[in-house]
Amino acid sequence: LEHTLYLKEITFGPEHYDLASTLYGLGVVQRFKGNLPDAERTLLRSVEIYEQTCGPDHLEVSSPLLALAEIYSVQKMD
Repeated sequence: LEHTLYLKEITFGPEHYDLASTLYGLGVVQRFKGNLPDAERTLLRSVEIYEQTCGPDHLEVSSPLLALAEIYSVQKMD
């Protein structure tokens, strides 16, 4: 996923809609691996791109927001 992210950033630019889905997938993988700080940064970037390209109320924004909520929930329990 990191290589795919790199290629999409070069091809489409750092704020392209297609980049957000790759960031979301990478954030989920980072979360499952226990790398919560990187997952949080990655998912926040996904949210930002989705909000810029689709609008803040679009359904696409909900998936990375839910993943962020799960991270914050785990962090609160620690």
